[in-house]
Amino acid sequence: MYSSFEISGEIDNLKNLEGSKVYLFSGTEDSVIYPGVVRHAENLYRHFGADLKTEYSIKAEHAMISDKYG
Repeated sequence: MYSSFEISGEIDNLKNLEGSKVYLFSGTEDSVIYPGVVRHAENLYRHFGADLKTEYSIKAEHAMISDKYG
């Protein structure tokens, strides 16, 4: 099934998500993007066959995790 966005060329084919590596993080104290929203994104990526890693248990506010500072 194709979306109208795929057909019009506004986005790539959603099949390209299959096997893509995706990391989703939501801290338990996040007041910007609530964990439920991130879980919906997880379900979406899972539906399209992405290779997922998630983290929901760290006591943290909104953040973008990086292995480099700054």
